[in-house]
Amino acid sequence: MSHTQFTETLIVGLAALRLAPDAFPFSSLTADCKLLVFAWLSPEERGKAAVVCKEWGTLMRTSSLWCDVDLISFPPHPEPPEDPTETALAAYETYRKRAIKFISFLVIVRPVLRTIRFAFDIADVRDGWLDVLQALFRASQCHDLEYAELNWN
Repeated sequence: MSHTQFTETLIVGLAALRLAPDAFPFSSLTADCKLLVFAWLSPEERGKAAVVCKEWGTLMRTSSLWCDVDLISFPPHPEPPEDPTETALAAYETYRKRAIKFISFLVIVRPVLRTIRFAFDIADVRDGWLDVLQALFRASQCHDLEYAELNWN
């Protein structure tokens, strides 16, 4: 979206605000404008937004929304574990399943990668990291890739 188009969209949004000043007209924004807003959300927040409604779920599958993929800071748990005595192996397995599910989502989305970060032992075939990372790179559009931190054993 060009600067001019963005400005025109903001003007349309401002006009809608004047018609109904007590309501934010987010639904009246264009898909491009909504994507600019969603780009500020963390991956976890995008996941939550994807279940708000069908339109938002569709927008969350836009490839350009997933240009920065950071699997190093990917949280091991969405929330603290229910069992505080959970072993490190169980915590790793939870992380692995969540990370593979997220990477599988990205494969479907076909992200336009600008940055990617990961640290996995790709030699251990039992964990399956090499397979999912290969699938991610095959599905990704890497022409805008500027930064890659690839830490593998």
